[in-house]
Amino acid sequence: MAPTWRKLPFFLIPERLNGKVPKARGDDRLRVWRHGEGAFADGSINAQLALSRTTAKHGDVEPASRTLLGDYQTALAATKNDWEWDEA
Repeated sequence: MAPTWRKLPFFLIPERLNGKVPKARGDDRLRVWRHGEGAFADGSINAQLALSRTTAKHGDVEPASRTLLGDYQTALAATKNDWEWDEA
């Protein structure tokens, strides 16, 4: 996860977007998604998930508390409708 797709490594930005990010060289089968409008900061995504920033440009979606893998996967899947395709 990144604060904006323009902050992703160039190899993860689809090459078709190199008009917006000139060095973009990622596979055009990749899609860029956005989740929410809030600040890119450590905190709760929902009751089961949290964002943990690893750098100013990267973060991980983690379980909010110790959990089973299957429960984590279910919590991630439950966010499916919250993501928007964003290549603007």
